[in-house]
Amino acid sequence: MMMMMDVDEQFKTKWKRTWRKAISGDPERRIRDHMGDREVQKRIKLVDTASFTLGVFMAMFAEYLILALPAAFPWFYLVTLALLMSLRYTTYRAINNHFFMLDFCYFVNLSVIVQTILFPATSAFGAAWMKANFVLSHGPIAIAILAWQNSIVFHSLDKMTSFYIHIMPPLTCYLQRWAIIPGAVPDTPLDLSFGDTIVTPLFIYCAWQAAYLYIQATVIDHDPDLVTSLRYLTQCPKNPMYIITIDVCKRLGVILPGEIYHPDEVKTKVIFVVGQFIYALLWLLPTPLLFHLRFLNTTFLLVLVIAGIWRGGSYYIFVFSKIYNKKFEPEQGLAPADQPSKDK
Repeated sequence: MMMMMDVDEQFKTKWKRTWRKAISGDPERRIRDHMGDREVQKRIKLVDTASFTLGVFMAMFAEYLILALPAAFPWFYLVTLALLMSLRYTTYRAINNHFFMLDFCYFVNLSVIVQTILFPATSAFGAAWMKANFVLSHGPIAIAILAWQNSIVFHSLDKMTSFYIHIMPPLTCYLQRWAIIPGAVPDTPLDLSFGDTIVTPLFIYCAWQAAYLYIQATVIDHDPDLVTSLRYLTQCPKNPMYIITIDVCKRLGVILPGEIYHPDEVKTKVIFVVGQFIYALLWLLPTPLLFHLRFLNTTFLLVLVIAGIWRGGSYYIFVFSKIYNKKFEPEQGLAPADQPSKDK
């Protein structure tokens, strides 16, 4: 069940006493029991308001850099990436989710920031690396925003970080490709060959996959408490990827009726790796259109951002507003001090 819970909820569950002490000063009493205290209410609302304000400010500051100081954008990317990854590792490590950070999206973020700052596309090596980053970031990484329904929820660090790691690589590559970052590309026109579109990106992808499988065999398989993408997706039957994978494998006869789809089985690992490879390959194919047509490239990124905003807005209106106000309301018929002691 821990693998199926939201990361925020896992973190709050494990560190409930810490949260209670930080908010109310009493680690033994539920935070809900303090909601009648106006000072506690003000403190919680102040923290949430500050988080929301910071999220909006950072989005506006990134827009300012793109429009006014694009040369500084890679450094903004570097600083924010370092901070967010440090925070994510700390929270994920507390709930044994830190091996999620070996996933391909994190690898692409590292690849893009290193290439952007140290190897601009003005050299042959830098140009080849930039093209590979472009197709990888605009293909499997960008589409993950739609596939996994990433949302822009400014007060949630976990949701904002998830959106960040999928939007920043294609956005940075976009700024390089269309020479918005000064000196990022040569003056001569850039082309995108078959090797640039398929061969080089898949070589990078396979190198990452090989490293991941080595860590899987030497570390992850020996610790059943670690949570990874494989273990999460193969035990989450409501996830779209799980549903599609099971359906296709049963139709092909790979998985027999009644057979258990378990993450520790070799067959499950093979299915997962092959499925990821096919997903990556399929979404590499349309990227030359984005590379050669700036209007289409711009529209594509705009759609991704709008999708994140739309889902974030839906979350605030239909989910968060009800939950947030409800947690400040004492249970009917009971004073805060008389409420039952079961955890909420």
